[in-house]
Amino acid sequence: MKHFFFILLTLIAVQCTAQSGQPISIPGTKCTMIPPEGFTLTNRFRGFIQTSTGASIMLTELPAPYQELSDGFTVEALRTKGMELISKRLIDLNGSKATMIVVTQTAQGISYKKQMLLLGDSSVSVIVNGIYPADADINENLIEKALLTTRYNKTEKVDPQEAALYTISLEGSAFKPYKYLSGVLLYTEEDQLPTKKPTLMIGNSLSKVTTTDLNAYATSHLLTVVKPNTPKIIENNQIKIDGLTGIETIAEIQKNGKQSELIYHLILFTDDDDYFLIMGNSIVNFPEYTSRFKNIARTFKRK
Repeated sequence: MKHFFFILLTLIAVQCTAQSGQPISIPGTKCTMIPPEGFTLTNRFRGFIQTSTGASIMLTELPAPYQELSDGFTVEALRTKGMELISKRLIDLNGSKATMIVVTQTAQGISYKKQMLLLGDSSVSVIVNGIYPADADINENLIEKALLTTRYNKTEKVDPQEAALYTISLEGSAFKPYKYLSGVLLYTEEDQLPTKKPTLMIGNSLSKVTTTDLNAYATSHLLTVVKPNTPKIIENNQIKIDGLTGIETIAEIQKNGKQSELIYHLILFTDDDDYFLIMGNSIVNFPEYTSRFKNIARTFKRK
């Protein structure tokens, strides 16, 4: 679970002044929030954006105990992801424990600040990120105030596919939709995490990516999400799916003292500098799951 959590931290791109007054349901989640004035819902991820400042509020639900997740936000763990811890404090939120964390991070030469609210219970955690350029003209107190209006309704029913920007066919595979996390829809074979069975995740980019060398970008992305492991590239193909040019990579990684792992990595690039990521992993039956991941990927269609 910790490994999956930090993959998500890597995938979450750096992308939140009075309250509007009414709680807004965030599609694809069990949460509501009162966003700051000037922030609007976006379908790029679960949350809100303010285009004038490049700021965002992003929400992620994780099938992990709140306390375990909170304890994992250490100076050392955050630093491995390029974040510097400014403050961390325990608060009371609606009668329950929660944690407020403030970090800084530099991406593409720009310094960003993140206010993060962590809440949840013994089985589910919610991370709410308020992210904005450090030099932006933003009232940080109002960002924190907005984060503190977050409410989680455990009994609400959510279709994890509702928020996705695409459709796929899972016919002939054992995969089924499990949970929507930070713009990524996770598919599992046994409706639980952690799992030793193969998993598949499909998501959209959270920020624009401008590149003329698609292969180099795809390779760099793969290296980022599997580090500190070094992948052994088995296949590397340029393909077309749903009219989009894609770089499809089949790789293996060997973790210390563990079984080797199959990694399926496909980035489909759009004409407007976005992309979709399809990524699968398995520690069993590499040829079979290579075929399954390829077959599923080729049914991808944008909504």
